[in-house]
Amino acid sequence: MKADGRIALSAFPEDWKYYTLTYPVARYRHLSLDAVIQEMISCNRNFYSMPHVLRRLCSNVWQRRAPLISFVGNLSYRSNIRVDCKAYANFKCQRGNRYD
Repeated sequence: MKADGRIALSAFPEDWKYYTLTYPVARYRHLSLDAVIQEMISCNRNFYSMPHVLRRLCSNVWQRRAPLISFVGNLSYRSNIRVDCKAYANFKCQRGNRYD
């Protein structure tokens, strides 16, 4: 990726705070920065949709795997989607020019 010039955020140490598996730090051949962010938001909304959360809850009840903790964790991540949207908007304002 480095040889192809696909790593967009490589300045040490100021860019390292974005290496959290949450922010897109690389350029993708077929996706713009906006498309990558929209895909991440879409995946989070799908994974933490209520039908999927309830399905995981039922599975945890059936398998006796601390369903309450799992349910609370899923709802917490679900509520963080709004926070992520704000963080992505801030990220695009601060670092979006590095993707051009």
